[in-house]
Amino acid sequence: MSDPRDGADVIAPLLGGDATAERVGPKAATLAKLHEAGLPIPEGFCLTADAYRAQIVSAGVEDAAGRVGRADSHEARRLALQVRLGLFRAPLASLVTDPLGAAFERLTTEPGTLVAVRSSALLEDSPTASFAGQFDTFLGVANPADLVTAVRACWASLWSTRA
Repeated sequence: MSDPRDGADVIAPLLGGDATAERVGPKAATLAKLHEAGLPIPEGFCLTADAYRAQIVSAGVEDAAGRVGRADSHEARRLALQVRLGLFRAPLASLVTDPLGAAFERLTTEPGTLVAVRSSALLEDSPTASFAGQFDTFLGVANPADLVTAVRACWASLWSTRA
């Protein structure tokens, strides 16, 4: 696994890219496999787990995120809220900003193109766990500023009480 501070590749295209479960989660990886099998899927891209890790570091919540799993329930909720608020408040990590903008620009060359921002967490929808409906999805994203907001909010939803 690469260190997100080392400038790791943070975008994986769904069509013809390296969208593996280890990089983008099983939901997105399954879409890529469907495309490889000749089935139609919407064009898109994923921010990789390295992009998320870079944001956790950039937001200054790496320590809190790492302690959640070892904390008692009250402390875990407090730490999760700290991470969630950090993800909402911090600007997008510089490592992510340019690749995200470039991928969005390639995807939205036709005027009026709208995109969706949704999760594909590494442990989401695995053989041992289902997270259906737990993470936020944003539809109708039309511009780069709204994309950044939706990405940050989607990542923050991983730390919600219901998730």
